[in-house]
Amino acid sequence: MRTIILIFGISFLILSCQQTTKEQAPSVEVSGIEISPENLVNVEFDVHGMTCDGCANTVKTSMLSVNGTKDASASFTDSIAVVSFDKTKASVEQIAEAIESKGYEVVDYTVIEEKTKDQ
Repeated sequence: MRTIILIFGISFLILSCQQTTKEQAPSVEVSGIEISPENLVNVEFDVHGMTCDGCANTVKTSMLSVNGTKDASASFTDSIAVVSFDKTKASVEQIAEAIESKGYEVVDYTVIEEKTKDQ
């Protein structure tokens, strides 16, 4: 009985992870986005639920799907996702919603760098 439960659990994890290979990874074009320094915001999200590179890629792709994002990365081993975006076109809340819409939990976030006109 334990073997059946273990097999079921492993199968569920593999299927729920939605791991993609590099050949299958969706392509998101973000080049050419120009953001003035005073509008550039870099945020690090604490994201729970990522268990593999496929999960990290899904989180990255979800952040890049928000209009105004310039760059994004995610690490399942560190449970973090980092994004750079134009604060006049996107918000922390919109990006967090995009991540959570894929089934991951945004626990917290930190603004890494925000430039103002005075800097």
